[in-house]
Amino acid sequence: MEIIKYDNREAFLNENLELLLKNEAENELFIGTLQDDTEQENCVLAKITDEKETKVLFMNSEREGLVIYFPERKVNNKTVEFLIENIISMKLNIRQMLVSDKYGEKVLNEYLKKSNKKLVEKNCIDVYQLDEVKEKYLLDGTEGIVKVDSKETNLNKLIKIIKNMYNDIYMGEKCPDDIAKKIANIYLKRGTYILTDEDENIYSYAVKIRKQINSCTIGAVITLSAYLGKGYEKKFLSNLCETLFNEGYKFILLQTNRNNVTAKHIYSGIGFKKVAELNSIYFYD
Repeated sequence: MEIIKYDNREAFLNENLELLLKNEAENELFIGTLQDDTEQENCVLAKITDEKETKVLFMNSEREGLVIYFPERKVNNKTVEFLIENIISMKLNIRQMLVSDKYGEKVLNEYLKKSNKKLVEKNCIDVYQLDEVKEKYLLDGTEGIVKVDSKETNLNKLIKIIKNMYNDIYMGEKCPDDIAKKIANIYLKRGTYILTDEDENIYSYAVKIRKQINSCTIGAVITLSAYLGKGYEKKFLSNLCETLFNEGYKFILLQTNRNNVTAKHIYSGIGFKKVAELNSIYFYD
């Protein structure tokens, strides 16, 4: 086996994009990060081959951590050992790792054995894909899905929403102004959509966190606490997906924790189907 390293994203994509697209849903983070023109950070990009056959593709960046893809459905111990040996020899400081659930335990155990890292936690993530909206929930006459632009008034409005959600999630803890503004600016750059009405009440919002080749990935899908359990979750998500299909995406992706039964029920009701299982793993020194 040998490892091939790439100097830039263009060279990596020219050789490996077709392979990644064979499983675009599983590789959405991989593809989306490399397609992101606003992401200026340099990535470590490499592949492992055996007799010219690609066995592993991997990417490491400070923001996303180590992302690993095994194109083959059967991966032996020799391949995993070679991968980890090279990751350690490259002196990559791995804080976070994303890998298929099928091989997550094998990769995790080998990395812990060969490195000085300790496990913080391992989360099981399910990837859901929507090819068409199975059931659309109608909006009331005054409601609509709006893509938020970067006007100062909208930035301030989004900052307020983020602070409210932070307060809900962290049980009364306040979100610092600078953190809320930073998050809001990121959301606006990527594409933020809200469910609102003519009185400018905001019920739900979501962010188009990544764009791939044929798809986009949505995240931070949140309904404000005052409107939970009133049908806004399904209403917002079904109409948002219709909006995104109209923008030209062939399918839509989202991720959720495997234990989030409520979210998965909402997703499946609209037409999302689980297409991949991933392990998101965190380490400390």
